[in-house]
Amino acid sequence: MRGTSVSDRQDTEPADLLIAGGQVIDTRAGRLIDADVSVRGDRIAGVHAFGRGPAARQTLDARGRVVAPGFINSHLHVESSLVTPQEYERMVLPRGTTTIVCDPHEMANVLGQRAFDFFLDHARAMVLDMKIGLSSCVPATELGTSGAILRARDLAPYMDLPEVIGLAEMMDIGGMLNADPVVLEKLELFRDRYIGGHLPVIEDGDKLDHFRKLGLLDDHESVSHAEGAAKLAHGFNLLIREGTAARNLDALVGLIRPENAGRLAFCTDDRHPNEVRAEGELDHIVRRAIALYDPAQHGDDRDAHVMRVYQMATLWGAENFGLSDRGAIEPGLLADLVLLDDLEDCRAGAVLKDGRPVDAARLAERPRIDPHGYGAYDTVRFKGRAEIAPDDLAKPASGRPVPVIRIVPGQIVTDHDTADLPVDRAGNLQPAPAADIAKLVVVERHGRTGNIGVGFVRGFGLKDGAIASTLAHDDHNVIAAGSDDAQLARAVNQVKQLGGGFVLVHGGEIAAEQPLPVAGLMADVPWETVADRQEALIAAAARMGLSVADPTMTLAFLALPVIPDLKLCDTGLTRFNADSHPVPQRIAG
Repeated sequence: MRGTSVSDRQDTEPADLLIAGGQVIDTRAGRLIDADVSVRGDRIAGVHAFGRGPAARQTLDARGRVVAPGFINSHLHVESSLVTPQEYERMVLPRGTTTIVCDPHEMANVLGQRAFDFFLDHARAMVLDMKIGLSSCVPATELGTSGAILRARDLAPYMDLPEVIGLAEMMDIGGMLNADPVVLEKLELFRDRYIGGHLPVIEDGDKLDHFRKLGLLDDHESVSHAEGAAKLAHGFNLLIREGTAARNLDALVGLIRPENAGRLAFCTDDRHPNEVRAEGELDHIVRRAIALYDPAQHGDDRDAHVMRVYQMATLWGAENFGLSDRGAIEPGLLADLVLLDDLEDCRAGAVLKDGRPVDAARLAERPRIDPHGYGAYDTVRFKGRAEIAPDDLAKPASGRPVPVIRIVPGQIVTDHDTADLPVDRAGNLQPAPAADIAKLVVVERHGRTGNIGVGFVRGFGLKDGAIASTLAHDDHNVIAAGSDDAQLARAVNQVKQLGGGFVLVHGGEIAAEQPLPVAGLMADVPWETVADRQEALIAAAARMGLSVADPTMTLAFLALPVIPDLKLCDTGLTRFNADSHPVPQRIAG
């Protein structure tokens, strides 16, 4: 592996900026070097021995600091951060994230191609580089009701745009295994380009080889060391995820080893603003990965582990996507730089994007994108009814025991449980709050079918009240969990009234809410306001006794049939299990 060379020759051409006296992370060789860095325009001009850099119009004193390449978040859905792309930029760019690879899958499932237009216009107006993976699965499956359908012909007009990185996570496991022509047409369209993977709880070598031959390059869904190791062994790069709902770093950190060099990167997938404010984004993952150093797993050289972590956050992420213009500090690459006060604490003291400092004034210069121009408002519609009545949520008893979704703390996967639930005088199944079993409903909100799916969930700690959301992967219908039908209906109807968002009901009254009127997924207010509201909602949930850290994010994944095991769509229960149900399918119950 080549390292960044340090020039002892005096450069006579003036630079725009000289970053002097710092330690530079050489991500090619995995080492720290004492060097000055010169910048001309938006590019790095040179890496120089101390005091050997050119004269410069401006000098930035980096003594006592470490200079790192800008961080790369290798997979996320901006919509799941609850803010628009420009607010996401304002939230994370000052923390050192200069490039994100985004799949606008959530908005595309509501608005179709208009979501691509929305994100592309944002990307062109932003300081941060937002690379877009075109959403491969709209809808994710045929098991629920989405707001849009996108085929290969709908993706083709966008694929050669400079902001587009390739095809985002292909999650149709059944379509790939069964050679669905709709799926294969999309994969063929992007052959020899980047294609992201989505392979939860799949370790079988034959299946992994099949997906790799279809062109899938990476995976961000691994939840165990064995699963991650299997994917690496079969040619996949691994994007280690640490977000709000899915926290996989602890399980996978042991894979950060020399033999996996160049094969690993970091991503958040989904992370809420209150957690970014409290802990961080990619900077938080870097800190945690360093803190989790274990000689038994990583070897005796702690410094080498620290360097590998930074390589994952920068160069190796860039290489995964063929972004050859970033990820290292060397002449000719983008001057995306982060000045850190401490290597292991990883907190940005200053950030440069394209050679210019990032500050509030610079971010205020960019044009604002108005969501109204994309049909992004008023997207919550119940077919055939203005609102939901409690009787609409009844679940007739048809057999015992009843399938129950069981939440797995800290994960987006669920387990398949059963329970012998009570039945009322009308013959309808009832939740059992004392046994931590709530009723779960999914109400179709795109105005297409009027479906209402009803099931049960264990693990919320919901004794009295309800929580509802329009952020429900991936169809983004209204999903709600509650202790009784009256409070469920109240929460669902209030979400519709808001135009989308989160609502918490307790004692029949609204306890907290988070309006998300942009496609029912994003707020149209500053990210700090969203963070404040989310903290208030989480505090209200804690007062109600809810047992999950962020109930809105946990709720969002209970409708996602491409993640194991038991889930609920507007059409009913679905199951996806590597042993008994190897592709997502509808089940009775």
